[in-house]
Amino acid sequence: MFHSSSSTMESTTELTRLLECRICLEGLQNCHICFYCSQPFCRACIDNWFKKDRKCPGCRTLLASQNCLVKVGTFDQIQEQLSRMLSDETRNRCSQHPKDRLSLFCEPCEECICASCLLSEQHRDHKDLAVLLEDIYDQYEEKLQFVLGRIETRKIIIKGSLNDVEDNLKSLTKQLEDETKILDANMSSIEKVRNQAEALLKAKKDATTLKAIMKILQSAESTLSEEAQTSAEINERLLKFFLINPATLEFQLDRADDDVDLVSELLTVDGFRWAVKLSSENALYLSLHEGIPGFHHPVRTYCRRGRCCH
Repeated sequence: MFHSSSSTMESTTELTRLLECRICLEGLQNCHICFYCSQPFCRACIDNWFKKDRKCPGCRTLLASQNCLVKVGTFDQIQEQLSRMLSDETRNRCSQHPKDRLSLFCEPCEECICASCLLSEQHRDHKDLAVLLEDIYDQYEEKLQFVLGRIETRKIIIKGSLNDVEDNLKSLTKQLEDETKILDANMSSIEKVRNQAEALLKAKKDATTLKAIMKILQSAESTLSEEAQTSAEINERLLKFFLINPATLEFQLDRADDDVDLVSELLTVDGFRWAVKLSSENALYLSLHEGIPGFHHPVRTYCRRGRCCH
């Protein structure tokens, strides 16, 4: 196997050399050959050569004109095919053992390896846990398909959220405009009371002024109380725009014995599987049992104490 791979690489290398420009020694671009010796050149390279020398770089024959050069489109096609061959030849080679292809999969290390890697210090203890690459490939492809499904689900959810945000933004803008008008009116009211109060503080201290002060105190108390209540109501209304709708788990628990803990069936939400447990002491537990395949999720329990309603 190693000899075959080596021979293939050598043949490919020789073919690559034959498809090199004789001037720049790189892959041919817009290949033209000499009419006399058939040596290939890039058109740009031979044009630059003719600016200083009219002789062919290969056979040194004097070329009367550029008509002595023949375009060969086949070279470009061969060059393209060769590039693909080289890419395929080196694509799945082991970086540690370049002659070997990556044909095995070490499950403990979760790594693609070659036959030589299996004998290395890193993987020698995993010989019995190494499988053929094609045998494990479908499992990872299935995991990837599952992740793609989750991505599509999340895209739908995000799109819905964006629509909700846009709708809420329009509603919030209208709400803010209305609330701004109310707050502006409140500001005008308390400014009016403030101006009256400041004027009375500068007024002559007599019975008339005292009556006015008593009247403004009563008015100010009412105005400030109403303003405080209105502001609180506005804050409460605006707060609703920032509340996030919770995820919902629907389940049913039928209790036959008060001394027995109840556990619901596993509930799936966005790729995660949960179970709800109600203890005999009316403590409610939420346990995460499964997440994204291929990722380790230890079972975690979340407790929410509350009252059980019958």
